[in-house]
Amino acid sequence: TNSHPMWPNAAKAAQELDLPAKRIKDAVGFTPQLFRPPYGNLKATTTALARKRMMPIIYWTGTGGDTATHSPQRVANAAIAGIRPGAIILLHDIQPHTMRAVPAILDAAKKKGFTLVTVSELLRKYEEYEIAHPKPVTPPKPEKSAKPIKGKVAETKKAIAKSKPVATATKA
Repeated sequence: TNSHPMWPNAAKAAQELDLPAKRIKDAVGFTPQLFRPPYGNLKATTTALARKRMMPIIYWTGTGGDTATHSPQRVANAAIAGIRPGAIILLHDIQPHTMRAVPAILDAAKKKGFTLVTVSELLRKYEEYEIAHPKPVTPPKPEKSAKPIKGKVAETKKAIAKSKPVATATKA
């Protein structure tokens, strides 16, 4: 989004998606296809509009905490603590202290043996993995046997079972 409003109206929400999309397309030649909701707010009008436009909503698994501190070292430490396979670490590129933390974060990821990819690439790799490693289909559980009948019906059935057979007359 352009200015990260928490609760924009519909017109502002459209502007928040359209203006950055145009700027990114002008700068690098493609339109963004993914959406990270500001503040993680799934109920905002901007998020609803992104959903309507069929933009996948992207969340993060860890953060550098760069809105809570101005220390590049603290940002780096927090981000590095969140590095694991498939992780998406939230950092804000408009923060100067975040930009100073990035080299340490990248070095740590590489030392841990990770390959850094875009979110789009991560999603593609995940999809490829899912196709190559399908989850086994679990057969349905068998139905539980019926519970014993309680009350008067059960008493009646017991009485019938204990009764002596009645002789009937038949014509020969």
